[in-house]
Amino acid sequence: FNMLNPKNIKLSKYLILIFFLFNIHFWTVGIGKDSFIFFPLVLLLYSLEHKKILGISVSIFLVFLVRPHIAFLIIVSLGLLSLFFSKIKFSKKIIILGIIVLIVMSTLSLLLQYVGLNEINPVAVGEYMEKRQNSNIHGGSSINIHEYNFIMKIFAFLYRPFFESGSILSIIVSIENLIYLGMSLYIIKYRKYLNRSSVAVFSVIFIIIFTLLMSNITSNLGIAVRQKTMLLPMFFYLFAIVIQNRRIKYAR
Repeated sequence: FNMLNPKNIKLSKYLILIFFLFNIHFWTVGIGKDSFIFFPLVLLLYSLEHKKILGISVSIFLVFLVRPHIAFLIIVSLGLLSLFFSKIKFSKKIIILGIIVLIVMSTLSLLLQYVGLNEINPVAVGEYMEKRQNSNIHGGSSINIHEYNFIMKIFAFLYRPFFESGSILSIIVSIENLIYLGMSLYIIKYRKYLNRSSVAVFSVIFIIIFTLLMSNITSNLGIAVRQKTMLLPMFFYLFAIVIQNRRIKYAR
């Protein structure tokens, strides 16, 4: 909330309801990767907002300790942000590009080892994605994404389960997914209120890259629900900043 209120405009009381959503607490209360990774993701957004290089570096390092592939996506997103959506000089962009390439090359072997990929080529990547798609296809909440088109894969990853089971947990998650769908439509409808701050642009880039990748290899809705936790800080920020910018406009 400190990030959203630079002009001392009263925050919308409805933003408080974000903290009562189920998924943000269910996967972060236990001792595990999900609870550990949530803090550095929030720290990353805060550090981007206040241009704290140390905070950005620490957050990426902490993410790398538990999920190297997510740290890789963060670095790629930050690289795209710096190269194409910032106003820094061209010479500095070249330096940033060199640093990113150096980081990627030095950590690539560890990343490949972590995800179980021996080499990078179209055949190997295709086989890896096929393996990941089939790895959890026999679970209780599994779906056959081989039969889904591009849009259906993305919708399944982001918004399912969607009232498909009578269990209490499934109903709770479905209600929350319905809320997420409404929030997404709200952001799209009022997208003109999204500012071009580094946090907002980074959040959009990261969400797009993360969703395109994970929606094509995740065939279990239970795993998808857990993985979406890593998108929530960025998603909530975008939703909140749209509301806040609308309030600032009407306050004027």
